[in-house]
Amino acid sequence: MTSSALILLGAGFMDVTEFTELHKGAVPKISMAFPAGPTHQSAVNTIFNFIDHDRFRQDLTYFSQNFFTRYYRSTTGIQSAEWLFARVKEVAANRTDLVVTQVAHTGYDQRSITARLAGRNAAGPLVIIGAHQDSINVANSANRSPGADDNGSGTMTVLEALRAIVDSGFRPELPIEFQWYAAEEVGLLGSQALAQTYKNQGVAVYSSFNVDMTAYTEPGLQIRVIQDNTDPALSLFTTTIVEEYTTFTWRYHSCGYGCSDHSSWNRAGYPSSSIFEPKTNPQIHTANDDLPLVDWDQTLGFVRLAVGIVVELSYGA
Repeated sequence: MTSSALILLGAGFMDVTEFTELHKGAVPKISMAFPAGPTHQSAVNTIFNFIDHDRFRQDLTYFSQNFFTRYYRSTTGIQSAEWLFARVKEVAANRTDLVVTQVAHTGYDQRSITARLAGRNAAGPLVIIGAHQDSINVANSANRSPGADDNGSGTMTVLEALRAIVDSGFRPELPIEFQWYAAEEVGLLGSQALAQTYKNQGVAVYSSFNVDMTAYTEPGLQIRVIQDNTDPALSLFTTTIVEEYTTFTWRYHSCGYGCSDHSSWNRAGYPSSSIFEPKTNPQIHTANDDLPLVDWDQTLGFVRLAVGIVVELSYGA
């Protein structure tokens, strides 16, 4: 069955066609020691002062309203990736220790983006935070797909976390790499490509944290910390960050399959964790995944979570 047919059926899958070496049986997992909990509250709380919620709102509005779809093979999907790349470059303009790169892929023109903030320990392993930038309308990929929640919200969560960290002047001990993946909606293509490349090149990764959908809420429900295809110790550490730096309550949740880009890093053997909004937006993958369903206060909480996790992890264990 083709990936297009699987998408139309609403099936969850990873497209392993080009990444067979990531899926050859059990992958040896890299063991890392993580802190028992947060210990750098002063640094994190200082960065919180630089989070700009109006800026977040403006960028998510533009990203979801000015591109008809961000489908990975569409013209507007390519244009949205270029716009995002320009925004990330703007953030890096005054930091010589921040390197922004476009990552080209084989078979499609939407590019992934990385922004690596150098650490004081230049040889230290990477602390990664990522989100997928593409969207899809599963009824017909040519139809409108604003993807305000899935995953414009995660994209802008990572972008605003980067901006706040940069604007604060924070310098991490370990390098932090911010990533925005192409082509997640068609089988995690962009993140698998990056994870496979890093594995093949022997890149040391301390942790990989995935942000997918932060905008939809239902009162009384807890945010979800993903339990499968993740590292248990890193997921446990994630829960301590939720408790320390947000007003969220949390629960463990299992997808039952490789439901987002954390699975790509997990398959490469790297420690990964992932969080989701309290309940999956019923309008994702349609033309109705749009701004009226965005809970702006909740998105701000996820930005705080993103800042907390990468800054705390950037000090190592």
